[in-house]
Amino acid sequence: ADCGDGAPLLVVAGLKGVLKVINAVTFEMQAILRGHGSDIDDVTVHPVDTNLILSASKDESIRLWNIKTSVCIAIFAGEKGHRDDVLSIDIHPL
Repeated sequence: ADCGDGAPLLVVAGLKGVLKVINAVTFEMQAILRGHGSDIDDVTVHPVDTNLILSASKDESIRLWNIKTSVCIAIFAGEKGHRDDVLSIDIHPL
């Protein structure tokens, strides 16, 4: 993804369940994405729409984010869903 000016973005996450979107050229914070209830284990960028990212967490959920709007689009979790930490995430381009 980029900031609209062509600068690449860096997405970092970790122990507090927060994702930070940083301009990789100016090192300015572009967005802070909150929603996970525990540590984030993995983050991946959508292979077709780079404004979309997925995050996997110890809170037993996967979240789909739009980093351009800073909105959580979907939460994949629930009673019949994951029953332990989600350690890794990937997405097929179709």
